[in-house]
Amino acid sequence: MNYFFSVFVVMVFASCAAKEDKKIRQAEVKNIGEQFSIDNVVDSSGNKITLDFSASDITIIDFWNNGCPPCIEEMKQFPALIKGKAAKVSILSISLTQYWLWKPTLQEHKGTFAFLEYDVPNWKQYNLLTTDDPRLKNEISTDRLGELSSRYGINFNPAYVVVDRSGKILARPESAVEYLKEPGL
Repeated sequence: MNYFFSVFVVMVFASCAAKEDKKIRQAEVKNIGEQFSIDNVVDSSGNKITLDFSASDITIIDFWNNGCPPCIEEMKQFPALIKGKAAKVSILSISLTQYWLWKPTLQEHKGTFAFLEYDVPNWKQYNLLTTDDPRLKNEISTDRLGELSSRYGINFNPAYVVVDRSGKILARPESAVEYLKEPGL
């Protein structure tokens, strides 16, 4: 079982390194039209939250991790693309990086993560809690990767799920940036 998760984590990092062309492509279309839900999501204070999609016409759920250059490149562009569009679009960035590594990233706002200092009301940062043994010091939550893979076909980062106000899955774009550049958004 640990071998499976180790291979899975390597696949995630390998996927992060590969850059695709810029046209809008859909990731594996799985669960379109179904209700999106995920448990054990926490805010930067470690408080469990329930994802709320009602603030905007659409919400892009962004799955990322600290060690994923394409994730970071896309996220750097979010503030400019969604500023002033709170009624139309919001982004919930959910990190798969372990909480103990993720929280300092949000607090420091230095170097690679300097873009996180922008205060954009329709862009929230969350983390998926894990049941991984903390003694293993895994940087990525392997149990949550397995859950996302089996429930939503998410096998790489960055990964995006677009939902409406009710949480119904509308799309799975490979690039949130290209999706946000679509006319009407």
